[in-house]
Amino acid sequence: MTKKNTKTKTKTAQPVAAPAVDGNALLTFLTKRNGGLDKVTRDFIRDNTAALVKSGGTFGAIMDQATSEGWGDILAATPVKSVLSAPAGSKAKANGVSGRTADLAKLQADILAKLAGAPPMTAADVAAEVDADRKRVTRILVKLATDGKVNAEGSRRFRTYSVA
Repeated sequence: MTKKNTKTKTKTAQPVAAPAVDGNALLTFLTKRNGGLDKVTRDFIRDNTAALVKSGGTFGAIMDQATSEGWGDILAATPVKSVLSAPAGSKAKANGVSGRTADLAKLQADILAKLAGAPPMTAADVAAEVDADRKRVTRILVKLATDGKVNAEGSRRFRTYSVA
């Protein structure tokens, strides 16, 4: 009886060289694709500065970090207003409720006005009356209820709100 060789020979894969990429052409393509050099630069500065600010660093630390990463000269030439202003579409926190402070105060006033002359309403009804997002209105109503300006009765989606 003869033993068969059960081992199979496998070929070793030869590494394949990646195609050559022109870095400048790739950078130009990506820059154009993302709105141009000014927009890319603004977004880069905003995102990186926001990350450094969230870390609790000082202006000096932010500048040192930017310089060590090679974008300090760009940050130094950027107006402070554009670095510190909130990007379009973002929402600042005000009193624990999402939205800008002026918008929040106006929406709270609109909600209280709608509730003042009406029977108890659900958050969805109030949102339809003030033409705002239901979730945002719900957060504001909960805040107003904890502040004692609004009475809340019921639970979950059947909760109704009225002026206190």
